[in-house]
Amino acid sequence: MQQFIRVIFAVLVFAALAYSCSKEEKKAVTCEDKMIEKLGAQVSCSVKRGPEQTDLVLAKGGYKGSTIYFMFTLCPFCNTVPPQEGYVCGKDDNIEKIAIDDFNSNVTGITIIKDCGN
Repeated sequence: MQQFIRVIFAVLVFAALAYSCSKEEKKAVTCEDKMIEKLGAQVSCSVKRGPEQTDLVLAKGGYKGSTIYFMFTLCPFCNTVPPQEGYVCGKDDNIEKIAIDDFNSNVTGITIIKDCGN
């Protein structure tokens, strides 16, 4: 009888461990994840490396108290126009398109979140 109880206990412990390991933890979808899904396909990089390279990356920065996401051209020696529009996560995590006023003065802390390397 004692042997039977040990076997049952071992089976229950094994089943509990197998069940807890098989549960998939759901990762919360962030605003950044949504932006990568929406805009990530637009990322492109030039074959040339050096001063002439032109890469289009997905970036984020601070804008009027919010985090804004935008496509940004990286070209060290190009005279490119800064982004005129960007996206923010609005109410209920909806993505809203907004116009950017005076990018160079109003957007701070620019960080690349998707480029050709990631």
